[in-house]
Amino acid sequence: MMKRKLFLVSILPLFLSPLFAAQDTRTVTEPAAPAICATLDAQLQTSGHSLAEADETKLDTARIQKAIDHCGKGMGVLL
Repeated sequence: MMKRKLFLVSILPLFLSPLFAAQDTRTVTEPAAPAICATLDAQLQTSGHSLAEADETKLDTARIQKAIDHCGKGMGVLL
């Protein structure tokens, strides 16, 4: 009788453990690329594997920022 009680007490945690396990109840979805509102093509040319010396100081930041500013919320610019 004592062995039976000991056995029941020892296996009880096995049956109760799923009740105490941490559960993540969030719904997780894969990220998705935003809709494209503008496409900007490169304007600088390479010579070999690098930019030409004259093009090294030309920044495209203003053109990229202007395209981003004209996009709606949740949309992106394809470079």
